[in-house]
Amino acid sequence: MLFIILFTITENRKIITGLKTAAAGAAGVTLLMILLNTPASTVMARSITPSDTSPDPEWRSTEWQDSLTYHHPYLLQLLDDYLSEMEASPDADPDELIFEYLQGLLHGTTLPDTSIMAGPAATLEHRIRIQSGSPLPNGYRSANEDTPPHYAGTPLRIIHRHAIHTPVLSAHILQVKLPGEPLSGPAGFDFTSGHLALHNVGPLRRMVAGDYSLRFGQGLMLWSSGSFGKGGPAHRAPLRQPHGLQPYQSAGQTHFFRGIGSEWSLPVLIPRLRKNTGLILTLFYSNRKRSAVPLEGDTIRPPSNNPFHRTENEISRRHNTKEEVSGAHIRLQNRIVQAGIGTYSYRLDRPVHPRPDNPMQGRQNQIIGADFIIRPGNLVLFGEGAARLDNYQPECRHESALDRLLTSCEKTAWSAGIAFPLNRQTEAIWAIRSWSPHYWSEYGSAFGEGSGSPRNQHGWYTGIRVRPDPHLMVEAWLDRFRHHGAYQSSGQPAGGYESLVYTRYRMPSGSDWSMRLRYKTRWVVLEEEDAFGRRIQNHDSEYRYALRLQYDWPARSPLTIRTRWDYVHTGYEAASRTGGIAPGSQESGSQEPASQKSGPQGQTHFGTALSQTLRWNRKQTIRLDLNWMVFHTTDYRARIYLFEHDLSHSLSSIMAYGTGHRSNLVLRMQPAAWIQAEIKLSRVIYHDRYAIGSGHEQTTGPARTYIGFQMIMRH
Repeated sequence: MLFIILFTITENRKIITGLKTAAAGAAGVTLLMILLNTPASTVMARSITPSDTSPDPEWRSTEWQDSLTYHHPYLLQLLDDYLSEMEASPDADPDELIFEYLQGLLHGTTLPDTSIMAGPAATLEHRIRIQSGSPLPNGYRSANEDTPPHYAGTPLRIIHRHAIHTPVLSAHILQVKLPGEPLSGPAGFDFTSGHLALHNVGPLRRMVAGDYSLRFGQGLMLWSSGSFGKGGPAHRAPLRQPHGLQPYQSAGQTHFFRGIGSEWSLPVLIPRLRKNTGLILTLFYSNRKRSAVPLEGDTIRPPSNNPFHRTENEISRRHNTKEEVSGAHIRLQNRIVQAGIGTYSYRLDRPVHPRPDNPMQGRQNQIIGADFIIRPGNLVLFGEGAARLDNYQPECRHESALDRLLTSCEKTAWSAGIAFPLNRQTEAIWAIRSWSPHYWSEYGSAFGEGSGSPRNQHGWYTGIRVRPDPHLMVEAWLDRFRHHGAYQSSGQPAGGYESLVYTRYRMPSGSDWSMRLRYKTRWVVLEEEDAFGRRIQNHDSEYRYALRLQYDWPARSPLTIRTRWDYVHTGYEAASRTGGIAPGSQESGSQEPASQKSGPQGQTHFGTALSQTLRWNRKQTIRLDLNWMVFHTTDYRARIYLFEHDLSHSLSSIMAYGTGHRSNLVLRMQPAAWIQAEIKLSRVIYHDRYAIGSGHEQTTGPARTYIGFQMIMRH
């Protein structure tokens, strides 16, 4: 079987180095595409080596990918660590993320994490980014001469970092000032992150002092780094690849650990398991401060993920809660099996007040879990189970025998699945999940409906990818979900399903055509007012159609042109049926069309957007991205997420609603191998309003302008 032999760490380094050369461009991209479950044609079509004529690989991906995933976890991690720096919407296209990342590798503008790659040389990096916008929001203005502005700082966003990577040692420091936060001096940044790490010293695989991330199993217990959701063509998204302990280098301010963590390779004592088998032990302890809203007495709400500390209230509750996390995980892995068991304890110095829609309460929570990934032949079996062991006593009510089976009062969660090839051109995946409403893990993030800690959900997912010929690819998936307990702010159970069909055709000339159709429906509970002025609740299903057509031409030229059209239609099932009860209507049984009924929820809404993107590369010295888009939506519910190019190591996914147009320019210059300068200028103009935003973030006038600058130096 191809690529089945064990590559050494030095060989891994050679593969990454090869990606930076034109001769190895398409081959290296194909290798990473196999690792990342992404169609090779997506990036090969955009390769910077026009002379390359290598054919698309035969997509027996369960054979290629499974062996490579095991033997090259370092390569697989490169994209994951890059994604952890993104502040993208869940609807951001994974295709775009991978394209951005690999183009950076090929052009040398994206720095691989050499802390996990062996090599003879050390790399020193300095990076600074400054961004701002105009006009200023209301939060920067005083209500009168006697009162200060609501925001304590300037509107600048400042991020700078210094990092050094060697084969054995890596160090990193990052400081962040968000718009509106005060900055009193070099040591006055609102957020500072850093680490010192050792790599591959005898039995010590990795030791990190400072900030780090943990990722085990399928995310039910611990998963504090980026991963793909259901957005975009990602039919194998339920199957995740854990990386264990890694240094933290993201600008995100909440989902990480601060303390000390270590990862050890232990001897395998059972003789039959010694060959090609490793036993890896991870130990970690974290102690850091979080921000939480105080309530009566000493109680608090759950710690907030809001990174801003701009106003007097936000600053007053900054770092007002102490959080301690400690635990261990041990896993056995070889070419066929990767299985582990772990536990961690989560403690706060202040009790959390219980809420009906959140099972977190008290000061302490204990989680234990087990996970596995098994690769017998071309199959991949995966799963994880976890349980909450604290003293929380839930009130359990079941509607049926199925509810009793799927919804446990014992505060448990589990997921399992199988990925398998149907033939050489087709592969499929099926997964099932069940998370009790009373299960909760602060640092869990499993695949499911929505993001955040896994809880209050069960469902199943199936996906398929077909390549009938080297130029055509079709992907589709269906996800069915249900929430048995109180869901979000409605306080009622909910459920629904979501599906996607994605096709891509690459013409012999190198041009790409693609279409994506996505549909989602969810049961909702809506409050209405009847003819007598009484508030009543109606049950309905909210639906959303999203269609995207895209054309890329020519994919192998220094000038790439992309045209994209998006259309969104959303509404309520009862409101769209003749004689149905429309939310917000004054009378039931009205024959009036749903779009004419009173109240915003009684209407159907649509949105459309047309965008044009041009990317021009001049060798490795200059790259220019131009993007222009026009959009129109009838309501916020029909909002559209639009990708646009941004500064290196970040990505923008713009949410557009209303009527207007947006333009964007990103210029990257690299006059020498050790320095890179970038500038971004974007402007949005609305045609249906005279103010943008609300509250402290509201600006006067129909337009906003953003400008950013970034300098990267490497030695």
